[in-house]
Amino acid sequence: MGLIKSIESLVSSIQASPGIYAVLLGSGVSSAAQVPTGWQIKLNLVRRLAATKKVSPEPDPEVWYERVYGKAPNYSELLEEFGKTPAERQQLLRRYFEPTDTEREHGIKVPTEAHYAIASLVKQEYIRVIITTNFDRLMENALEGVGIVATVLSNEQQIKRAVPLIHTPCCVLKVHGDYLDPDIRNTPEELASYGPELSSLLNRILSEFGLIVCGWSAEWDVALSGAVYKAKSESGWFPTHWAVYGTPSSGARRLIKQCKATEITIGSADEFFVELQHGVEAIEGQMMTQPLSPAVAVGRLKRYLPEPKDRIRLRDLVDEAVIKAVDAMAGDLFDVSQPDEPLDEPVEHRSSRVRGYLDASEALLEMGPIAGYYGEPDHYDIWQHALAVLTEHTPGGANERCLGWKAVPATLLLYSLGLGALAANRLTFLGRMLATPVDRIMGKDSAAIRYLHPELWFYGLASNPVTLLGANGEETGTCQWLRDSLRVHCTRLIPNSSLYEYHLDRLEALMSFSYMHHFVGTSKLGVWAPLGLLAERPENAESILAEIATSVDALGDHSQYPVSGIGGPRHEDWRDGLSTVRNGLERLVEERQRTSSP
Repeated sequence: MGLIKSIESLVSSIQASPGIYAVLLGSGVSSAAQVPTGWQIKLNLVRRLAATKKVSPEPDPEVWYERVYGKAPNYSELLEEFGKTPAERQQLLRRYFEPTDTEREHGIKVPTEAHYAIASLVKQEYIRVIITTNFDRLMENALEGVGIVATVLSNEQQIKRAVPLIHTPCCVLKVHGDYLDPDIRNTPEELASYGPELSSLLNRILSEFGLIVCGWSAEWDVALSGAVYKAKSESGWFPTHWAVYGTPSSGARRLIKQCKATEITIGSADEFFVELQHGVEAIEGQMMTQPLSPAVAVGRLKRYLPEPKDRIRLRDLVDEAVIKAVDAMAGDLFDVSQPDEPLDEPVEHRSSRVRGYLDASEALLEMGPIAGYYGEPDHYDIWQHALAVLTEHTPGGANERCLGWKAVPATLLLYSLGLGALAANRLTFLGRMLATPVDRIMGKDSAAIRYLHPELWFYGLASNPVTLLGANGEETGTCQWLRDSLRVHCTRLIPNSSLYEYHLDRLEALMSFSYMHHFVGTSKLGVWAPLGLLAERPENAESILAEIATSVDALGDHSQYPVSGIGGPRHEDWRDGLSTVRNGLERLVEERQRTSSP
């Protein structure tokens, strides 16, 4: 006997290979929602017809119809008897498929646990294609409930116009049509063959994907059975798993044997798909304990950001990346307890140390731009906590004059978050990050902007700027080193180099406003603020400052800048700050001209 059950094997396959399985759903998946099958609707319409003639069609409505009309009842013809226009027919069908308020309260004609479990697997990118024989929209409703708008194909024209599957996050293929389509398939003749577009698409799906079958008897659907047999007998790329409740029909037994499908005995469709969902998520949870690579970190971040229910997972992910960075910085290379000052050590040693900080923070820096771009109020404290932990004091005996190094990882993270926030113009997110309380001097909290800037790492400690070795081996200032180092981590979000530089210039301009705001009441106000490399691109600087001035002059306290809180909540704060920044830029330009003159 094997050590792994069939369902456990399927769970492992789904988790290990996201997107390789398609799901085939039959009427058994919707039966728990008490949605009638097409056959049941047809018999009900026969009963309605008999009622108009004031006769009883029982015990067999189909036999009664054949005896009276000389032919088998046809779904489409019966609909036309009761609705002469498409609108009338649609109104009649809605009664069978759409719940009343009372039915909704009792869980009737609404998505089941199975539908929502499948939707969750789609949301997590484990399932991309759903084939269904059902007319109802329970699957589509469940997908919409988790924020997925699927591509729904239910007739030849839709399939002909559809984009390729590779460009579709989720496709729902309704092989028998939708209940509001005029030409749904229901009779044996209609189920015997498909049109060319549907046949081609169905063959491609069944050949290129593994298949999970549930709730389908394979008894009446001749064309679908033939398509499954043809594709699965000719292609051995991915397996078929068939969930069986009770004794399978003869059609199902035949296909299970022909396709060499793995048979899985289930108690219900709900139980089966919920177990699949939970099993995949359990493995995913175990994988989280493994070493966190930047690629894995970004993948999990994108999965957790949209969902409020994943906030705890998001917090754990960020904390894991922070702990990884902190643990990596525990070696001798990062020791700041020695009496050496920053400029007393060789530039090669300084550069090795700062490169070590960069490497240790790689997962955080990959996540930072994306987190800033999609930053919502519920996420603020998660990233503020990360900044605070990264700036904690080294316990015992640390040399205060070398603690500037300890600000490097948090500065890198702050910049990466800020760049993402500005790419989406999320100024409030940026304001909260710059104001993050950090434990920096003798246990006293202060705003992050007062320390987390490359110009401030050793401010007041060295008479000359601290230099580092850049990628080309030449010495460069800390601001330029930071810009060059962060570029690779922002490429996905900001691929254009000139736009990257513009966002950085805007970030440093706003950081200067924030620095002045958090120094209110001290001798620094109106005298100095870190400007980074803003003076080296005067055209960017003027454009950024002009935009701030225009916004503040036009909207006052309602401008996005005072509202963000970055440089203060009043428009007067920003007008004063504009003067200080412009004066500072003029001084830097003059100083550069003097030093460059022969």
